[in-house]
Amino acid sequence: MRYENVNLENLEGRLGTIIKSYSEEVQKEADDVLKKNAKAIVKDIKTTPAFQNGKGGKGRLKRSFVVTKITAPNGEKQYSINAKKNHKWSIVHLIEKGHKQLDKKGNYIGEVKARPFLAPLLATYSPVIEEQIKKIIKEAKGSS
Repeated sequence: MRYENVNLENLEGRLGTIIKSYSEEVQKEADDVLKKNAKAIVKDIKTTPAFQNGKGGKGRLKRSFVVTKITAPNGEKQYSINAKKNHKWSIVHLIEKGHKQLDKKGNYIGEVKARPFLAPLLATYSPVIEEQIKKIIKEAKGSS
């Protein structure tokens, strides 16, 4: 750790600079961790047995998942895992949770079994991502 003399008038600005550089360094490394894990989740989605081609299935949905970087309303950068625009993202919850099946007239004809694929992957990856980010923060604290 490097020490330097800072007078009181410059202390606030100097602390702000240190905190900003620390924050940017941690944010960049955390961003890399999130991107890497999001890509790994998409890769795992594409190989999950929940997408075994059923009656006439061609496997297009599982091949359509991609990682996109988005900006949240608060300005924070995030990674989103979703289907390409030729598939409606809203169908993912129907696959994940199951749903009622209706005929063209809206009459109930049965249930479509749930095939969870995203929740188990998120449950597996979440603790890993959390540990990796904690490690980044701990290492950054040690180097400041």
